[in-house]
Amino acid sequence: MKTEQWRRQLGDLVRDLFLSPEMTQFYSVKMTPERARIYLSQLGIYVRQRRNYWPQVAANCPEFDVKSKILAHEYEELVEDEHSAKGHVDLVVRQAQEVGMSEQQLYGAEPLPTTKAAIYGWWWLARHRPWQEAIAASTTACWATSAAATARAWPRSGLGTWASAPSRCRTSPRTASPT
Repeated sequence: MKTEQWRRQLGDLVRDLFLSPEMTQFYSVKMTPERARIYLSQLGIYVRQRRNYWPQVAANCPEFDVKSKILAHEYEELVEDEHSAKGHVDLVVRQAQEVGMSEQQLYGAEPLPTTKAAIYGWWWLARHRPWQEAIAASTTACWATSAAATARAWPRSGLGTWASAPSRCRTSPRTASPT
């Protein structure tokens, strides 16, 4: 399969997940300020922990070009890109502040059991599975959180407008694609 075919097939899987009855149910629950704080506290943990997965994927990958892309991606995530001069966790900090959370509350949040399970699962994939499988899992997880999940949750939240969501998160789940 060629690169574009893989991209399309993985994108279809992500879109199908976020258009499933289970996810429709999840995102149909009214977003209250307290739910937003819980969601963002867990998202903050997830965003920070993902920095541990990508280096594992890169370490297991023998392809120099792929390693270079992973490291460039991590630079954007950790250091800066067009959305933030502080890395992508800053985007979650700014969203948390919109619902009355301090940076200390965000960074001090305890993971829920489901968050722990997801973190352990991605770590295991990154560390123990072939690099192609790990990169597919990590990439589609990025698509899901940065495109489909935020695109469905933020506009319904009543806690901000669609325009106030980070621009990287304004993609519709029907048109979501990797960056």
